Amino acid sequence: MSAESELFTALAGDAPLVAVVGTRIYPDLVPQDKALPAIALFRTETRPINTIHGGPPLGADVAIEVWCMAETRLAANSLAALCVDAIPASEFVTVDQRSDIVPLAEKEEGNGILASVLTVEFLEVAV
Repeated sequence: MSAESELFTALAGDAPLVAVVGTRIYPDLVPQDKALPAIALFRTETRPINTIHGGPPLGADVAIEVWCMAETRLAANSLAALCVDAIPASEFVTVDQRSDIVPLAEKEEGNGILASVLTVEFLEVAV
């Protein structure tokens, strides 16, 4: 199973998180017509794990950004805290959290959706 699938399953199965976002957990992008709060999962890095003996990689260290988007900074940060609680620490390691603004073309310049962005890492084993 891919890192994205594992992470999606963990988030979508967490009752406190689902109480806030419902089914609004998406791969890559949140559709513009969807309500907030919402979450987007985006793979940002795949580092193959090779051996000195050659051959195919044994797996990969994967980094995924979890974009927790809401109408306010406080709501985005609260959503990120729910995600941190829902992400299984035995499989994923949260390595960073930052704030960002998702620009929207239909809004006036300087406006956008506020996001708290988590970076998580996962060891994806080759099968």
